[in-house]
Order: sequence, then C-alpha cells, then structure tokens
Amino acid sequence: MNNRNAVLIAILFLIFLFIGRAVVTNPMAQKNLLVFSLGLFAVFAYLSYKNTFIAIMAFLLYLPFYSWAKYRIFGNSQLGNLSKDLMLGMIFLSWMIKRITGKSGTLNLPPCWTTMIPFFLVATLNIFKAPSIVGGILDWRIQVFYPLTSIVFFDELRDREKFYKLLRALVIAGSIVALIGIFQRIFYQRYGKMLAENMFGAEAIKTYFLENRSEILITSTVGWHGVLGLYLTFCIGFLFILFTDRRQFMPKWAFISLFVLFTVTLVFTNNRTSWVAFIVLFIFVFIRNRRQRAGLIAMMAVVFTLFIVNNSFFKQRFSDILDPLDQESSFNMRYQGWREYLNVVLENPFGLGLGHVGMTASSKSTRVDVDLMQMRGYKRIIDNMYIMIVMATGYPGFLFYVIFWIAYLAWAFSVHRERKSSITVVGTAMLCITLISGITGEYVNYILLQMYFWVSMAGVLIAERDPERRPAIKEIE
Repeated sequence: MNNRNAVLIAILFLIFLFIGRAVVTNPMAQKNLLVFSLGLFAVFAYLSYKNTFIAIMAFLLYLPFYSWAKYRIFGNSQLGNLSKDLMLGMIFLSWMIKRITGKSGTLNLPPCWTTMIPFFLVATLNIFKAPSIVGGILDWRIQVFYPLTSIVFFDELRDREKFYKLLRALVIAGSIVALIGIFQRIFYQRYGKMLAENMFGAEAIKTYFLENRSEILITSTVGWHGVLGLYLTFCIGFLFILFTDRRQFMPKWAFISLFVLFTVTLVFTNNRTSWVAFIVLFIFVFIRNRRQRAGLIAMMAVVFTLFIVNNSFFKQRFSDILDPLDQESSFNMRYQGWREYLNVVLENPFGLGLGHVGMTASSKSTRVDVDLMQMRGYKRIIDNMYIMIVMATGYPGFLFYVIFWIAYLAWAFSVHRERKSSITVVGTAMLCITLISGITGEYVNYILLQMYFWVSMAGVLIAERDPERRPAIKEIE
C-alpha cells in the first residue's frame, strides 16, 4: 500500500470523526452511536494492517485531542474512554499478525527491552489481588500493555526519514494545542472558560487564588495542566531535533516562533513538574551546543523574567520547588501523604495488587484514602509513581521496575556517548524527565506522555543502528 492511499484512509478516518460529532449532537442519532463507532474503528483497523506507520502517526496525533474527542465525538461514553486503547490495540494486533505471517523483517529492539519482562510477569500476577476483575485489567493495561506496545514503536520507527516526518506532524499538532491553550489564557474571562467547559465540562479549568487574584491553569485540548506541560516539553524536544537535523523541515523563523509558543504555553500551565522538565531539557541542549550557549541562556532568561519573576503567583509556585518541605508547600503535603503510604508498604511487602492504588484504583476502602488527599480533592492519588508501584506490586515488582529503568538509562547514555546526535540529546533528556516526573505524579501512566516517550526512545535506537552513523550534533547557526 503506497503512502497516497494510506493518507487517503487517514483523511477518511478524520471524516468519520466529524460525522461522529454530528451524530453525538443529534439526539435522534444517539442510538446509532455504537454502529458509527464500530465503523470508525474498522477503518482504523484496516489502516493499521495496511500501513502500520501511518496508523501510528494517526494514533499519536489523536492522543493530544483525546480528552476533547471523548466528550464531543463519543458523547463521554465508555467507548470514548476506551477509544485510545482500542486504537493502540489494533496497531499492536496488526503488528502481531504481520510478524506471525512473516510479512515483517528482522525484529528491531534495543538490548534493554527484555529487562521489562520480569516486571510484566509480576504485575500480571498481581491482577489476582485486584478488588475487581475490571479494576485489575484497567491497571494492567497501564502497567503492562502500554509499555509492552513499545515493541511496535521500536520495530516500526526504524527509518530515519520517516521518523523526521513523524516528528514534524507531532510538532504541528503541538502548535495547535499550544495556540488553544494561549487562547484560553488570554481570553479566559470572555471566551476561555466557555471554550473549556464546552470541551470538557464545567470543571475543565481549575482556578487558584493568591493575594486576591485568580490564575488559570490552562488545559487546552489535553484536559489536565500537568500533562499539557510535559507534552509541550516533548514538542520542544522534537522541535530541536527537526531544526538541528532537518533544516528544510524547519526554517529558523519557524523554530523561534514555535519555541516561544511552546515555552510560553508551558509556563502558563503553572505546573512545576513541567517547569523542571523544561530546565532539564534546556541543560541537555545547552551542554551540546557550545557556540549557542549565550543565545539559549538569553531565550530562557527572557521567558522566566517576563512570566515568572514579576508574577506573585508564579513566584509562589516556583519557591515551592526551591523549598519543597516548607509548611505551605504543596510538595510538603505530598510528603506527609507518602509517609502514610509507606506504612501500607511495610504491612504488604508483596503488594496490595493492581487496581487498589493510583489513578485507576477501583477500591474505595483502602488505607490510602487519607484525609490529606481527600482535602486536595483526590481519592487514591498517590502523587508518586515509585510509591504507587511498590504499593501495587510489592518489593519484587518495585525491584524489577527499577532494574528496567536503570537498563534504559545505561543504554541511552551509552548510545549518546557514541553518537552525540540531537536525537540522543533529546532521548536521554526525556528519559531523565520521565524518571524525575515520577517523583511528583503518575505522569508516565498517561498514555499521551508514555507513547511520546517511546517515540523518543525509538529515536535513540535509530541513532544507534541507522547506517548514516552521524558522528556529532550539528551546531545551530
């Protein structure tokens, strides 16, 4: 199947989305929603089998808009909630069929991939401790199935030129998401709140109050300000790769414009984890571009001066990073909760089981429902990926979890030392960012962030095995 036909099928898929919007808004057509949805996913299944790369691209482009589509295309139905999982499952199943029937070449995987298998086995066994079958399967989907599908990303994203084309599409989608976020922030009082409520419902944008002023945590199409901030960090990293390696894809003026757009939107999310992620990415890029250090420092200084230093709300949020254990710091609130959770770990060395803790928890009576988390408006939200893993899978699961992350770190940095390309700079930065973000949230459990992470890791594998063997990163002129 040639690329033209694949693109036509992708366009047909988008047409189905618009038809779905019309179906959902028409009460007379509600009864046909299931028929429409099945037809929609049948088209995507055909696309996945005929051209897995185009299906992956369509899936990755859908993820930033999933929260919006769930409400406005699928009517907030259960089918809408599972739409992303169905798409990923079709991609994985199509890849498996082509593997079994011998229609694919040699399997392309990094040497560290197999270190995830022991964790998969331990996590799967913990399904039997789940409070319900549904709760266990939903958690297994996140802890096992999502990382398992990385095998498809590594195997299919092996061509450097296709990889660059994918990044270009993801950056373009990111610019749309960022523009909507900026619109929400600037025109919040008149249009932004209305826009958010029509996308996600009345609780879409949270408003914080400090010194009698209101500050908005923008969500754009993503639906959660923390995920939006880290998503934009990925977009900035992909943007850097394009500008460094494929200047014909990204002229200098476009790079500067998109960099400013992504960065300003990221700052407006008011998410401290995203700010730290941006700084980590900046440090990695800064180290690799010796001639442009002054320019990079100036760009970052301008952003933080304009949007943080002169804003009391931003300064308060940023001071929490510098003094996390201050009594008024929300990080300290998390810390107090973690101490409670560690008592649960000591009492359950082999884990509570999947579905008990974390954002997919289905149990309503576990000890992790402490008053502190309820006061913050959450239930069973751990706000720490590592504590969540050890609570769910026990010491064995946590040990294997740490081992496979260490294996990925060792592999990525060894490739970076040898290749020193823009792809390895961004890949190693995103790996570090993913691990750091786990300290303050379950960010890697969000399918949008996890799939974009696997894209960045596929880039590291390309840098390792691509016959071009680019010896060093190009300097930004």
